[in-house]
Amino acid sequence: MKFINSMYSFEEKIKSDLKEIPQLLNDIVYQLEEHSIGKEILFNIQLCLDEAITNIINYAYQGIDEVIDVKIIVEPNRITVELIDSSEEYNPLESPDPDTNLPLEERPIGGLGILLIKNLSDFQSYKRIDNKNCLSLFFNTNNQSTI
Repeated sequence: MKFINSMYSFEEKIKSDLKEIPQLLNDIVYQLEEHSIGKEILFNIQLCLDEAITNIINYAYQGIDEVIDVKIIVEPNRITVELIDSSEEYNPLESPDPDTNLPLEERPIGGLGILLIKNLSDFQSYKRIDNKNCLSLFFNTNNQSTI
């Protein structure tokens, strides 16, 4: 944990194993509750992280033993979540949104998780830095409820 001016950040590295996700989410919720982050934003962050990390483990690493770096930055009006992995270059934000108007039996598999992330976070960005994928998710906290 590091304190930088009015900013607070923490970082965890997890193995590319789905069993690692629940403990990571518990750690993040604990840290964010200490900063009076509202339940709705906590829920959105948890759901987005669960989905994004599951995708990295299942599709990018595909059973390879690697590490995912998770960084959380808490600023006065925003929380930034960064996921960094060393898999092949892939920008999930470039994936076309699935047609949710199609009947279920006509929909192709995939794409709903990224759509969920786009809808639950306020802004998203992707960069390829030092041969690593860096997906950043932004959550505005200026109008949050702590209930």
